Parts: sequence; structure tokens; C-alpha cells
Amino acid sequence: MKPFVAVLAAMTMSGVATADDWQYAALTGVGTTSISSEPAQRRILVGTYEGYWFADLETGIWSNRTVPGSLGRQVWVVVGHPEHSDRVVTGRENAWFKGYIEVTDELATDGEVPYTSASGMFTGLARHPAEPDTMYACTWSDINFAEVVLSSDGGLTWGLLSGTLHYQMTDVAIASSGIVYVSGSALVTRSTDGGATWEEAAVGLPPAYGIYTVSAHPTKEGPVLACNDLGLYRSDDSAVSWIQISDDSCRAIARGWPCGGDVDRSQIAIATWDGRVLLSDDSGTTWLDLGGPQGPVDLAFSSTDSSLYVTTENSGVWWMRVCSQLFADGFESGDTSAWGTTPRRPQQKDVEKCGKTADGATSLERQP
Repeated sequence: MKPFVAVLAAMTMSGVATADDWQYAALTGVGTTSISSEPAQRRILVGTYEGYWFADLETGIWSNRTVPGSLGRQVWVVVGHPEHSDRVVTGRENAWFKGYIEVTDELATDGEVPYTSASGMFTGLARHPAEPDTMYACTWSDINFAEVVLSSDGGLTWGLLSGTLHYQMTDVAIASSGIVYVSGSALVTRSTDGGATWEEAAVGLPPAYGIYTVSAHPTKEGPVLACNDLGLYRSDDSAVSWIQISDDSCRAIARGWPCGGDVDRSQIAIATWDGRVLLSDDSGTTWLDLGGPQGPVDLAFSSTDSSLYVTTENSGVWWMRVCSQLFADGFESGDTSAWGTTPRRPQQKDVEKCGKTADGATSLERQP
């Protein structure tokens, strides 16, 4: 596997796509780590090395919740809560390289810290699609085995789970059925009993490669996805077995229904390690190469404005409109001119400037 630093160096050589395809949103020069879409609040959340930002998609205002120059405020994952409009839950890393979870109910810069991990940074954070108070989070290992933790009260308190079979973990996903999937050094494991017990779920995945991310359909039973250096894999039987559906080296997955919330016209997007974004409208059977902004890190669909948002290493946040019906018109020919652009382009605005491996284990050489 290629070292993380080498991959970053390679990504900086990929060009930014033309303005006809990708539109700039905000945050040039800000190192971003993750992105999530919160349709209930019509909001985008972006994690950075110094905190988080959020965009109100109705007003186009980007707000800063970072502490510039601080150590120990890195946000690696960030989610909201559909029933608590101003709650933000972040998975972070402190100055001693330990992971911790921070929660605010006021869209604030600083919040409460209900859990600090004995291992490394939090790399995955997922909310149950039918029970939003149920959340799972996982960590990367430092000198200790990585952890999976569970919250049953919307992130306010957390409890440690055991037996996940991983030394290092990269992501967690929850299917509409309640099955929990975790990716990492043990490829993919799953729990069908709320995290009480875990089992391997990796038949068909290459054994010599760890998995960077895992994704379950958020509202109905559908394929589970996982990706690594060799490409993207799909399971149609709740991770009992896997098939490869793309051989593009993959670092992040997004799935959603950006055209009016139509769950029957869901799309998949992946960010590749060579700096491209690929889009599929048919569960990964065919793909359209969208190019991409320089150094894509993570991506998320937004049904609010029918768009795909992409975060990058330091060239900002970008978007492209990908409404499913418009996308279907141009997919076969690769014509993206029919997609149009979003009704308005968010402007960066700092509304409220804040001042202040174990032996024998498969090792993931890139950190999230």
C-alpha cells in the first residue's frame, strides 16, 4: 500500500475541473477532513483541523466554529441531529493524539466532552436512520486497540463496546435494519444485535488490504459499499459476500438522493486517491468521471439544492448539481451541460469569528 504522504503529494498534481462542471463554494486554504449533509436543517457541516464550519443552504452563509492555531481541536467526523436543530456532534483528536467526542446544542465553537478514548482519533460517526438518538462512533488506534462506542441519547453520553475484531478502524455505518458495519484493519465486521457481538463480513474482499470506508443505504435495505486501494466493492446480502464494481482506488463514498429526496433514484459518488470524483446512477454498474477539484477528501449529497459537495485538502469546498433526472439525460453520452447549476452560490462569510499495530494485524498505511 502506498504511504499517506506520497499519495497527498500525487494528488496535488491533479488539476481543478473547469468552472462549467464544478462551482467553488468556500474555504480556500482551509484544511478540511470531512463533510456531512443535514437535510432537516438544510445545512452542510465541514470538519477541519481547527474545528468545524457550517453552511446555511437557504441564506448561503458559511459560519466558522474553529479556533485558529489551536492544537487538539481536529475534527475528523461531524454530524448533526434531525430533531435538535442546533446540535452538532464531532469526533476529534486532542494534542496527545487521543480521540474524543464533543457535543454542542448551540452550534457553538466549544461544547461538552462526554467521551475521551484510550486510543486514537475518531474516524467514523454514524446515526441510526430510523432512531436518530442511536449513534455509533469508531477510532483509529495509537498504541492501544481502536474502540467502538455507542450513544442512545443523541450523543450526550457514550459507552464502550467490545469484540469488534479490528485493531484499527476507519468508518462505521448503520443500515435501516439496524445492522452496524465497521471498516478497518479486519476489512469489514458487522453486528446484528446493536454492538453486543461482532462477526467478520469480508468474503470477497481482498485480504491484504484494509478498508477505508463502509456505507449502508440510509433509508431502505440496499447494497452495502466498501472501498480500498483496489477499488469499490458492493454487497447485496448485508455483507455476507462482496463483488468488485470499480477498480478505481477509492478513499471516500457518498450516497443519497439529491433530486427532491427521491429514494428510488439514489446515486453513489466516490472520491479517488488520484484526485477524481466518480458518479453512478445505477448502483455502480456504470460510472461517469466528473474530474474534480484538487485533492478531494470527502463528499456528501444535498437534497436541499440537488447537489454533490466535495471537500479538499486545501482548495476549499466545491459543488456540482447532480439532480437525478437531469443526470439521466446526459449520462450515456457524458454530456453534463443539462445539469445546470444550483440556484445560488454560497459565499464564504465568517459570521461569528471565534478567537480562541499489533503483531499480525493488517495495517492501514494511510490515515483518514
